[in-house]
Amino acid sequence: MKPGFPGVPWRRPAMGRGVTEARCEMFNLIVQNSWDYEQMAGDRFLKYADGSLGARYGTSAEPNVQALMGLPTLLVQESPDDRVADRSASLGWLSDVASGRARYGPYVAYHFNPYTGTADFSTQAVWRYLAQLGISSSQMDTINWDIKRGDVMKYLLPAATGVNERPTMFQFSRRRRRRLVTVMTPFDADHTPVWLAIEDMVKGNGWECERADSLFTDDRVMDRVARLVSEAEVVICDLSGRNANVFYETGLAHAIGKKTIILSERLDDVPSDMRGILFERYLPNRSGIEDLMPKLRERLEVLMEH
Repeated sequence: MKPGFPGVPWRRPAMGRGVTEARCEMFNLIVQNSWDYEQMAGDRFLKYADGSLGARYGTSAEPNVQALMGLPTLLVQESPDDRVADRSASLGWLSDVASGRARYGPYVAYHFNPYTGTADFSTQAVWRYLAQLGISSSQMDTINWDIKRGDVMKYLLPAATGVNERPTMFQFSRRRRRRLVTVMTPFDADHTPVWLAIEDMVKGNGWECERADSLFTDDRVMDRVARLVSEAEVVICDLSGRNANVFYETGLAHAIGKKTIILSERLDDVPSDMRGILFERYLPNRSGIEDLMPKLRERLEVLMEH
């Protein structure tokens, strides 16, 4: 018997809803100490939610059952920091929500079901994406139920389905630099003018701008690249000349979900698989580079705001 549903037998289904909801805008965040206790004290229900979300999803006395059950759910064990390796998280859905009152006061109870094809994963994966999912570190260390804005499937489904999201050749940085623009271009003299123009434009707008050969915190170039890509808010990739290194770096940025701007001097330099992605063409001369900068600035302003 599970608390909160008197007289109703409970079991965690072996097969639940599949992960067809590949993308989402909002999700339930439920942080518990013990997953067997599927009950939340009333004063912990939507404690951190803003007013508009609280109004939409109800109160501990009257939770909006259908709205809550319609969201993906991230269930997390309390985790004081990202160094705790034996804490678990799970992605799934709620098959029931109910409110009630016990001796200690009101509560909200739920039935959590993991998605078919997923398994529990380490909370370290959640810690890596706190900023993207809008979760504060303090929420990871206290029992609470909140509604979050963010694509939890995008960031955590690889961990839940066992897809290896940890590189074997380098390590991503956990630091995030909100105003950093990382530029990936060939390191040759032909591409120096466009790199310098981008750097001047970006810094002139009050943002940071770096590329791998300007950072010397790591001995290997690929370590510098991984650091700059993972820390950046926006990555600019110049595919001109079909440089293999830049192709690799562009794939890296796309794979970890970075906001990316593609540049190229020629259409033929853009692989056919990528031509469905918006990219900016420019002429590799002074006037062509000058014409590119306002377009690039406009794209950056939009991406920095979203």
